[in-house]
Amino acid sequence: MLNLEVLKGSNEGTVYRLGTGVLTIGRDHRNQIQVVDTGVSRRHAMIRWTGSVYLRVDLKSRNGLKVNGEKVGQTELGEGDRIQIGDTELEVVQDDRSQEDQVLAAKDANDVAVAATTMQPQVPASVTAPVVDVETPTQVYAARLVKLAASLRQATRNGTPAAEVHEQAVEGVLDLLGADRAIVLDATGPGTPVVSVIGVAPEVSEARRDVDAHLGTVDAVLAQRLPLYDDTPMGTSGPDALGAVAAAPIVENDRLVGLLYVDSFADSDHSFVQGDLELLRAVSEALAASF
Repeated sequence: MLNLEVLKGSNEGTVYRLGTGVLTIGRDHRNQIQVVDTGVSRRHAMIRWTGSVYLRVDLKSRNGLKVNGEKVGQTELGEGDRIQIGDTELEVVQDDRSQEDQVLAAKDANDVAVAATTMQPQVPASVTAPVVDVETPTQVYAARLVKLAASLRQATRNGTPAAEVHEQAVEGVLDLLGADRAIVLDATGPGTPVVSVIGVAPEVSEARRDVDAHLGTVDAVLAQRLPLYDDTPMGTSGPDALGAVAAAPIVENDRLVGLLYVDSFADSDHSFVQGDLELLRAVSEALAASF
């Protein structure tokens, strides 16, 4: 069997065991291999084991992919092949485990691949271990979330300015969720909450406009103090139209102080699931003290 090694990119140096079955690669956290790269689509490519060879398939991604320098839609993969998606480069390498270990791993991977069809959400593979089994991403995802929440709390205890804590939060949320933008809203002033910190947005005014387009969701979150998501396209039309939004309240000492808001554009084919709300809840709780 073969492995996939990241030669260049955010996961550089990581080796993923391919195993058997089907795995997907992209920016979204629900891929078995998550690649944090703006040139990579949310579901960019798929690698499928046919029983004799690995097939690499482009999932109609925006920027496509290259194998050994040539743009391809579908091709067989073999040892030494180099794959480029966005600015990320990977190489197919030989699995150095014993034949017995590979047979056991293949059985485990196949069992997980079958089980994954009934599990939501799927979550990203590890970027911390030297060799990563793509069939065990849930524990790694949870560990990254715990690490982010702990880092936010520690930053607040260390007296880090609130704006920097908020910026760290939105960057971490975008990394884990694969959304287009994250915003921290301040609900301590009179009237409608105002944008206090922007994660990824072309302009503050556009973020304010898009939040206003989803005031129904925002108001419901503020009223119920529960995280919610909405996959109904709203707001402007065209490439900047919003396709999905999710938000969670930030509560400090039983007082509503803010809102953590994330959204995705309609053409990105990204949606939120219930598990994403638990992530937003955890990060919101960690943010509360910064207010």
